[in-house]
Amino acid sequence: MVEHRGRTWLLYHAWPEGAEGSVTPGRQLWLDEVTWADGRPVVHGPTSAPQRRP
Repeated sequence: MVEHRGRTWLLYHAWPEGAEGSVTPGRQLWLDEVTWADGRPVVHGPTSAPQRRP
């Protein structure tokens, strides 16, 4: 996880839906925001579409 300007982000590798385990396009780097509810992390994603950087 990465914190930037008071927000928390999760960077991770994943396959696009329907391409699990394939070489093309292969795993991609995904970025999703993490918020906290009752002290537990909540990941807002997965988001496979391009996003603006935080």
